[in-house]
Amino acid sequence: MVLPKINCFAGYTSIGNKIYVIGGIIGGNPNWDNYAEIYEGEIITNDSKYKQC
Repeated sequence: MVLPKINCFAGYTSIGNKIYVIGGIIGGNPNWDNYAEIYEGEIITNDSKYKQC
């Protein structure tokens, strides 16, 4: 998931192993741009601490 520029404010939620960013505001001085897209990403866990060598 690649968000446009710096994401300052947005709605976030997760369902199962997916995370969704719903809309948002891109910080800019003095103007603020927004976007209405929904971005979907996968939650990846680091299981390496559970593996034995």
